[in-house]
Amino acid sequence: MGKDKALKHPQQAKMDKYAVSTKKPVALEADTASNSDPDKLSEILAAIQASRLALEGQIGGVQTEVLLIRQDLRNVVDRVTDAEGRLSEMEDTIKELKSTVQKLSTTTGTLEFRAEDAENRARRNNLRFVGIQEGIEGPNPETFLEEWLRSWMPAEVLSTCFVVERAHRTPGRKPPVGAPPPGP
Repeated sequence: MGKDKALKHPQQAKMDKYAVSTKKPVALEADTASNSDPDKLSEILAAIQASRLALEGQIGGVQTEVLLIRQDLRNVVDRVTDAEGRLSEMEDTIKELKSTVQKLSTTTGTLEFRAEDAENRARRNNLRFVGIQEGIEGPNPETFLEEWLRSWMPAEVLSTCFVVERAHRTPGRKPPVGAPPPGP
């Protein structure tokens, strides 16, 4: 048996000290009945009660802290749930906006193409004449231009429906008298 005690771990020896015996405590009953030192028993009882009260106080503090942690955790869970809901709404809104932007982008591209085409088609019938003297057109530039074109072009090139809708000089300063007309 001496060898078994020497091989035991030191912590195991301490635990064996407090181990509950399976034998009936016959001797213990006799000792307590004949115990002549009631002060020692009172001290032990007081120490046990003090330990119990200290443990109850610590347990109460731990319980309070656990309740506060639970409450904080619930608040965090509520905030995360709320944030997830708002995030989901934002994702849905973003999907809708992306679709709308894509449609508007397509429409804008189509409208830009149409506007450029219309502008180009409107310019097809525009003519620019350079070198006509300043003031020669008189008060009615449209009539002057029609007559001038008929005098310069053969009759088979111009149709009988040929009409000058509008004629005007390009904006700018008048050249000095006797100077040549401005070029392009």
